[in-house]
Amino acid sequence: MSKCEGKMNDGVYNCYGSYDTSLCYHCKFNAGDEDFEKTGNMFKSYEDAVNELFSFLKGEGLPEGMECKMPKLKPDMAFNVIWFLQEHMGILPDNIEMCQSCKSLFDTDCGGCYLSNENFLVDENGNETDKPLPKKYWGHWCDNCVPNIECSFP
Repeated sequence: MSKCEGKMNDGVYNCYGSYDTSLCYHCKFNAGDEDFEKTGNMFKSYEDAVNELFSFLKGEGLPEGMECKMPKLKPDMAFNVIWFLQEHMGILPDNIEMCQSCKSLFDTDCGGCYLSNENFLVDENGNETDKPLPKKYWGHWCDNCVPNIECSFP
C-alpha cells in the first residue's frame, strides 16, 4: 500500500465489485484495512449512512461535533421520511428497508425478504396451494425475523 497524503479517495470498488464514486472513503478502507474508522461524513456503505439518518430522525443522537434540535419520530414515521427520500426524491438508494418486526434497517441486496399477496401457502408436500399468504405476513422482513411459514416465492 502506498502512503497517501490525502484524506479522501475519488471512489472505490464496492462490495459488489462495481466502482463507486458516490460516497467518500478513507484511504485505508479503500486498501482493505480493517482498522477503518468512520470519521466526519464518511461511511462504509449506504446502509451505514441511512442508519445514521434513521437514528437522527428517531432522536437517538447526532454525529460528534454536530448540534441541532433533533426530531423524535417513532421508527415507522422516521422510515417514512427515508422512504420519501428514496422513492420520490431519488436521493437515497431504495435497497434499504425497515423490518416490520424488529424495526431495524437492512440492505435487501444482502438479505431479508419481501412477502406480499403474490406469495401462496405451501402444503405439507411442498406444493403451492391456492391460499394466498395471510395479510399479517406481508411486508419486509430482515433475516432474523422472517416468519416461519411455508410459502412460495414468485
